Amino acid sequence: MKTLARLAGLLTVPALLLLPAVGTAHADSATVTHQVVQATSTIPFTNPCTSQTATATITYTAVFEQTDRPPGTVSLVSNLTGGFVLVLDSGPVITGHFVSTFVLGGGQNTTIGSILTAHGKASDGTLFAIHYQVISAENGHGIQIVDLTRC
Repeated sequence: MKTLARLAGLLTVPALLLLPAVGTAHADSATVTHQVVQATSTIPFTNPCTSQTATATITYTAVFEQTDRPPGTVSLVSNLTGGFVLVLDSGPVITGHFVSTFVLGGGQNTTIGSILTAHGKASDGTLFAIHYQVISAENGHGIQIVDLTRC
C-alpha cells in the first residue's frame, strides 16, 4: 500500500496551501492551523510488501494540523481514515478500511513518520491486511540518521 502511505504526504501539499488562512496564535508565539478534508480519489497502487499492482479508489476524511514556532520550526500531523476498493491488476477485488498517520517535525533537524494500516476482504473471501511503517530522521546538514521501512 505504498501509494496509500504516500497519500498522506501528497495530501499535505494542498493542505499546506489552505492552512495559513485558518491559523491561530498562541502565547508561545506558535501558530496552529487546522484543516479537515473529505474526498474520494482514484490512485495507482503498488503494495510495498509484495510489489503487487492495482488501482485503489479511496473515500476518506483527512485531518491536518500544522504548528509553526519561531525560529523556523514546524510540526505537521495528518490523520486519514476511510474506506477503499482495490482492483488488483491480477486477482480479486478487495474492499475494506484504512487508517494512515503522517507526522513531520522540522527545523534544524527533521523527523518523518508514516504508518498505514488497512484491513479488507477480497471478492473470493480471502482476508487482506497490511501494516506499513516508514520512519526517517535527518540532521541539519541533510545527513540521514535513521531510516526504517517495515511491512
